[in-house]
Amino acid sequence: MAALDRRFDARATIAVALPIGIAGAIAIAIGVAIDPDRALASYLAMWCAAATLAFGALAFVQLGYATHARWPTVVRHLGDAIARGLPAIAILVVPLLVFARHVWPDAEQAWLARPFFAARTIIYLGAWIAIAETRARSPVTLLILGLTGTFAAFDWLMSLDPTWWSSGFGLYVLTRALAGGLALTILLAWRTSAPVTPAHFHALGRVLHAFVILWAYIAFFQAMLIQIANLPSEVTFYLARQRDGWRTVTWLLVVTGFAVPFCVLLSRRIKRHAGVMGAIAIVVVIAHVIDMYWLVIPRIAGPVPSWTDLAALAAIGGLSTSMCAWRAHGAPILPVEDPLLAEGLRYETTT
Repeated sequence: MAALDRRFDARATIAVALPIGIAGAIAIAIGVAIDPDRALASYLAMWCAAATLAFGALAFVQLGYATHARWPTVVRHLGDAIARGLPAIAILVVPLLVFARHVWPDAEQAWLARPFFAARTIIYLGAWIAIAETRARSPVTLLILGLTGTFAAFDWLMSLDPTWWSSGFGLYVLTRALAGGLALTILLAWRTSAPVTPAHFHALGRVLHAFVILWAYIAFFQAMLIQIANLPSEVTFYLARQRDGWRTVTWLLVVTGFAVPFCVLLSRRIKRHAGVMGAIAIVVVIAHVIDMYWLVIPRIAGPVPSWTDLAALAAIGGLSTSMCAWRAHGAPILPVEDPLLAEGLRYETTT
């Protein structure tokens, strides 16, 4: 019974994250004043990392509803807590919209014209926030998330290079978001007092394994097919990420985003170990940030990190984490009102 009464205690998280976020916001504002193009590229990469992590956690919760699975009820409020940071992410997009001409090279063209672009961004974020706040349970929400997530990927990331396009890019970003959002949920399951058993970690590990493999599959075939075709309008994206040291970052992404989690999560015994699952979740979240950096920065700079990258990470990460923690503080860790919770708590598997 005591397990059902457990609540989030986020005071320590707020005490650490909020000062970091404020300091980062001041630093990135200085960076924008000094070198707006580079500082805003850093800001976009870190903002997209936070937005897609929240999106991925929200999508995982909705997948649990759609499949009527029992075991995800135990970690549902953890995913909800991450998605509750979306209002902060929506506020933090304002600098990107205000300084759009420094971020997207064709910001004055019809599709990327600022009023139309801003309206679409509001629609995407508004839909995600509405789903998260109402805790909608209709399978239609997955369709909404899929469509808005795909178009958001096109607008925020693929449009950075107006001459390049890929029909698989939306899936690439969505699978990255699913893997990153689930990894962050696993990290919370490890570090909070949620009654998550080895069987639950094993189930989470199996799903994370599937998401990692799916992301790698999409990434590999997108790269392979584009480079086989060797069209100048398509292959330039990968050429830019194979020169000036970016090849090292590409391999770092392959190792952290696929090789390490794929190999480790093959083991059933390891997937049942909370500490190892937490460590793998950290690796996947790091890979998520590297991926957004890899998608955004080559257009504007080389692979050597700038101080504005750290400032943007502190600002976006600190402020969005603060809102998540503030909104979750005192809330129940378990969805005690859910009739499937009792069965979810008893979950066990022999596979």
